[in-house]
Amino acid sequence: MTWDLQAIVIQALLAGTRLGAAMTFAPFFGSTAIPLRVKAGLTVALTALLYPGYADRSLPAGALGWTAALAGELAVGLVIGLAMNFVFEGIQLAGQVL
Repeated sequence: MTWDLQAIVIQALLAGTRLGAAMTFAPFFGSTAIPLRVKAGLTVALTALLYPGYADRSLPAGALGWTAALAGELAVGLVIGLAMNFVFEGIQLAGQVL
């Protein structure tokens, strides 16, 4: 069994980018109550846990492919974080109305 270090690093980077973007806008983790070191450590730990899900993906070819893949992962992470934030804001608004 051979290890391709470049593939491992790139797939971990893609997973970490999505998680980091989601953590930036997530309702609980996006607040200033949690220190940056804790957020970074949690992002690294979750990246290590979710890496096997990214291990089967094919790697993009060329610089433009890498940039597009990284931008796509960043966009998906931002959408996930903002969607969670919208849900929590809706719940908070409903509580205030009641």
